[in-house]
Amino acid sequence: MGNNTVSIPSVSEEAIINYEEHIDSLVGYVNETITNDSIFFNLIGRNNLEKMYDNHENHAKFMVNAFRINDYDFVYRVVVWVYNSYHKHGFSYEYFLVELKIWRNAINKYLEPNHAASIIRVYDWLIEHHNDFLEASKDLEAHDITIPEDFKEEYPLLIDALIKGNYTRCLELVKTKINLDSDIKKFYQSIIHPAMYEIGLLWQKNMISVAQEHLASAMVQRLISEIYLKNNRTSNENKYGQGVITAIANEYHEIGTRMVADVLELEGWDIKHLGADTPIEALVGFLKSEQPYFVGISATMAFNVNSVKKVINRIRSIEGLKEMKILVGGKVFNENPDLWKIVDADAWGKDIQNTVDIVKEWWDER
Repeated sequence: MGNNTVSIPSVSEEAIINYEEHIDSLVGYVNETITNDSIFFNLIGRNNLEKMYDNHENHAKFMVNAFRINDYDFVYRVVVWVYNSYHKHGFSYEYFLVELKIWRNAINKYLEPNHAASIIRVYDWLIEHHNDFLEASKDLEAHDITIPEDFKEEYPLLIDALIKGNYTRCLELVKTKINLDSDIKKFYQSIIHPAMYEIGLLWQKNMISVAQEHLASAMVQRLISEIYLKNNRTSNENKYGQGVITAIANEYHEIGTRMVADVLELEGWDIKHLGADTPIEALVGFLKSEQPYFVGISATMAFNVNSVKKVINRIRSIEGLKEMKILVGGKVFNENPDLWKIVDADAWGKDIQNTVDIVKEWWDER
């Protein structure tokens, strides 16, 4: 566990902006420097060059969030996850230390001296705690995956069918226990949600490839589409107001938002689902036009938290939207239970049923 009594060096907004302005140069410098290291392939393992480049880009985006949020538990959990995940994919633990020192050199090279000094203090802090992150990553355990007792026999077969892209088999397995004409909430929350978590975990452990993970996601999208269309919605008149569900800009994980939107609509809400990667100003413009009762914003990746905070601040600043309820959800919020308060949301929906309960309670208390 993290220790919220430990503080991270603070960084001024001007220094953060200076860092953001030079992200491309910083990433380019780190990429070039580390690939010229004589022990380069010993650091990252085989066939991991593109993964390393992705990590450097994601690192820079994450650090912008870390600077602004300045929350120890948030940084601790993300860094430990990165150490654990990339090590399982063949990266040595030494890589992280080498990488951080190169980032420090890049910052000295490209940032203004007074801004570089405060940024480097954070990198020095990360380097100082390298062994703590390393040891914690070795002990990192996955959260328990809860599935219905009556589906436990079929569950591993479903995972196998998803990874292999056997859509017919997936449908057959689900139909053995779920009434697809009426049990959509149970299907989403008790089967699809844990299945997608399991698929992500298998990738993290390097037990399946990115292609297999994408194939499984595509199979789930097909299942969701077919099963949603099978549900009888004629009796579900709009009992409540309008809601908007979306993933934040640069967030391409939308299965969760789709499931939440479907269930809320079936519960009697007038839901507009915007899907993935909705730019901030596009979302704000849509909210001004539609004037919904609430908006639900999802983020999976840690480097998108600042975008969530930014759009919430933007919504709060607009006359006519200030009183609108704002809900957040997604993997990064589930892993950091106090993060919703830091981004100034009204609530955090930890799962589908919890989200349904929250917005209904809001509506009943209005």
